[in-house]
Amino acid sequence: MLAHVRNGELIRTFQGNVGRVECENGDVVSPPVDGYVNGNDLVVPYVVVTVDNSTANDPDPKQTHTVLFDGERVVKTITFSDHSSAEIGARVRATRDGKLDATDWITSKAIDQNARDGLGVQIPLVWLDYRQALRDITNQDGFPYNVIWPQEP
Repeated sequence: MLAHVRNGELIRTFQGNVGRVECENGDVVSPPVDGYVNGNDLVVPYVVVTVDNSTANDPDPKQTHTVLFDGERVVKTITFSDHSSAEIGARVRATRDGKLDATDWITSKAIDQNARDGLGVQIPLVWLDYRQALRDITNQDGFPYNVIWPQEP
């Protein structure tokens, strides 16, 4: 796979030698050729590598690294950390919401039990603390890049 790069930024990718490179100065190269250089435009090998960074604190353990070479050096590497904090925050919140959904049965069970015995809703404190800690992850100092997930009871 090849990539058209201008000033270190990815313009587009090509499968093999299918397509055309439209350069900044108006020149057109078809098909794209590895190693082609025209001013700020380059055609370089394009590599996508998926790395398994599984950890308990990582909401998205599969990080994709896109590496662009100019023939001798790396032009640009795009990784998970290149995403905006809003995108990363959304991923962390989605993981948090999934963990809350997975523990909804605790509150439902307590409500159902109260309907039977009339003693009031009684949820074990460890579960209340866990669920509150999940809600509070957005207040952590490292959010959204370094989240410390609470331990499920």
